[in-house]
Amino acid sequence: MMQEPRKGPTILVPTDFSELANLAIDRAMELALAVPGTTIVLLHVIETDEPRGVPGGYEEGVRVQRWRATAEAGLRDLAREEDLAGRCIHRIEVIEGRPALEIVRYAQAVQADLIVMSTHGRRGLARLFAGSVAEAVVRTASCEVLVVRSPLADPAPAPRLPRWEEIGARVPHRDMDEVC
Repeated sequence: MMQEPRKGPTILVPTDFSELANLAIDRAMELALAVPGTTIVLLHVIETDEPRGVPGGYEEGVRVQRWRATAEAGLRDLAREEDLAGRCIHRIEVIEGRPALEIVRYAQAVQADLIVMSTHGRRGLARLFAGSVAEAVVRTASCEVLVVRSPLADPAPAPRLPRWEEIGARVPHRDMDEVC
């Protein structure tokens, strides 16, 4: 079967249904409306410890089926809310696995030109224990990744640059300006 030629860029937007993820969808919509023919794919990854295709027993399967149905309904609702004119969001998908790994795999499968996703901006122990899906995607994706942060997030503190005296260097003399 021949594949339909691409009309424009493809933007993959993974969501965990958080408010921050909704900001990423809004940003992707802005980008898509600015570039005619852009396709947005909404993706939700049901986090499982099992590798893809390895069943975790009957109860696990039933639970994942419920999560899948809920996630699919949530993605359909998001698509309706965000894309009222039906111009950009052309596909929704729910998959299972480890979020960062599956996002990168899916981006490759759909030949995404851009991944737009949010980050919770965790630092310190919270980041150590929860990890950062966004960071892992940025490090491993073969396409560009735009990470949307919360407008309420504390900016990372700017690194303090050492003063001349602290690094043992001589302070440049005023006459040096004339030489340079």
